[in-house]
Amino acid sequence: EEYKKIYGISTNNFEGKIARAAQPVLAIIVSEIKKAIAYYSEKFPTDPVKQFLVTGGSSRLPGLTPYFTNAIGLETIIANPWKVLVDQEVPKDIIENAPEYSVAVGLAIR
Repeated sequence: EEYKKIYGISTNNFEGKIARAAQPVLAIIVSEIKKAIAYYSEKFPTDPVKQFLVTGGSSRLPGLTPYFTNAIGLETIIANPWKVLVDQEVPKDIIENAPEYSVAVGLAIR
């Protein structure tokens, strides 16, 4: 788990062992994302999907955003839920872990 967090899913590290181990799970995720995008595109053909946001603690996994960008064909970025609180003072350590707070911030806003 620690190697995965540090080295990510790059095929350049550990002879690609971490990437190969993660590949089956990532392939399922990509498949589901593509289905969701296809469904949305069918329902709203005049409003195409332009970006893909990843969130949660695993979103910072090294190499994940480029992987999704290549696999899905959309710009992939890590979500920052604190953007909605522009006027508020948010401690630095919380901002650094922003993707982990997406659900909590969303519920608080709601």
